[in-house]
Amino acid sequence: MDLSGARELYLKILSEEKNYSPRTIAAYRRDLEAFERFLIDKVPQLGEKPEPAGVTHLHIRMYFGQLNREGKAKTSIARHMTSLRVFFRFLVTEGWLEASPMDATTSPKLDRKLPGFLYPEQIDRLMDLPDTGTPDGLRDRLILEILYSTGIRVSELVGLTLSAIDRTHRYMKVLGKGNKERIVPYGAPLARVLDQYMDGHWQKTAPPGSDLLLHNTRKGPLSDRSVRRILTGYGRRLGVGQIHPHMLRHSYATHLLENGADLRVVQELLGHENLSTTQIYTHLSRGRLREVYQNAHPHARKRED
Repeated sequence: MDLSGARELYLKILSEEKNYSPRTIAAYRRDLEAFERFLIDKVPQLGEKPEPAGVTHLHIRMYFGQLNREGKAKTSIARHMTSLRVFFRFLVTEGWLEASPMDATTSPKLDRKLPGFLYPEQIDRLMDLPDTGTPDGLRDRLILEILYSTGIRVSELVGLTLSAIDRTHRYMKVLGKGNKERIVPYGAPLARVLDQYMDGHWQKTAPPGSDLLLHNTRKGPLSDRSVRRILTGYGRRLGVGQIHPHMLRHSYATHLLENGADLRVVQELLGHENLSTTQIYTHLSRGRLREVYQNAHPHARKRED
């Protein structure tokens, strides 16, 4: 099997068995196709249809050397490395390769950036922006409230179904990455907006037989691109520039931790497989650090002479 055939089989498994999002699959496809084009152009001895067994560590080094010369960002190169690493690992697992040519390749060290988030007072102002007296405004308020009150991903939001929401006990069953289900509770503010939406708006926008919570004006499923566009508009109105869905997820996690939530509980709520992924949310504002110090340390509370 050549690289092209192996790639298509791999992407099919990611879609049908692993339940990866279309966006993730598209990113893997771009990276794998770019690598194959490089081999065809720069390693002619492999032929027009390179086979996985012909790829060596030297070819890998040549490819990433070219990406460096093209001025690709470290984050972009790291993503390409991840795409190739998991692809060749798949080929080894399936028995098409004895070893991966990526085994001796290390990813570039990335600068760890603190995630952007909003302060509670900014969240309060954001929630007041949609006009809940209009159908679109009510839907937008629900979108904002779900993203902040539950911390779910935008892909999980647009796939949310009525049958996954327990309005009596106030929790949602969320289908996350890798088709893993988790339970996420929510509070009274979201419950009020959800009740208002279900009582007066959902029936007008949902097509017959639909179980999805959110729809567009044509009664089709609401896309993650539409959600991003909606958030961008409210970010400008709030005066903070672009707001993306993950910013509300970051805010959710940050505010939970700043108010005493256990890190492992937040990990479970966010659906993170590794605790190290959750630890990036433990950043605190200087004011919060001073407040905790003043209230907790004996010498901070001790009066000066």
